[in-house]
Amino acid sequence: MNKLLAALLLICFLGTAHAQMDDAGKYIADLKAPDAKLRMSAAEELGAIKDPRAVKPLMALLKDKDAKVRYYAARSLGFIEDSSAVEPLILALKDPEPSVRRNAARALGQMKDARAVEPLIDLLKDTNSNIRAEVVTALSKIKDIRSYDYLIAAQKDHDPDVKKAADEALGVADHSDTKTPNK
Repeated sequence: MNKLLAALLLICFLGTAHAQMDDAGKYIADLKAPDAKLRMSAAEELGAIKDPRAVKPLMALLKDKDAKVRYYAARSLGFIEDSSAVEPLILALKDPEPSVRRNAARALGQMKDARAVEPLIDLLKDTNSNIRAEVVTALSKIKDIRSYDYLIAAQKDHDPDVKKAADEALGVADHSDTKTPNK
């Protein structure tokens, strides 16, 4: 009986794995579609599947003419966490679209690759506070000593979200909502 159950579970697992592999192949093909919405959707799905075959096609999409496609390509590369995508993601930190720069920073933080530290530090000068906050979070995940002084400086940023990200990165507790005991 146990052998029969094991065999059935194996068949179910292989069937699911095969279906995912077929889905990945379809989504990879869709990355070349003329319709930007289809490319965007395919990039998003490939990030969810985390299929390593998608890395090179997703890296190519970082240069897509549509910003939303580039956004999802960067996001998905972060989910897949393949180190071969680090350099293209570093280049995406200079994308004209803020959402792409932000997702590239997030993806680099997820990958925890020290090659991204200096380019991320440079991005702390971005005028967009959401990007600066994401960069602080990414640097905290990479845990490289080169970023320490910049994380301290980010605690003085004029934006509260950047300050909060820096405090969290440095392990500084926020006690603003802590109640003091009655005396």
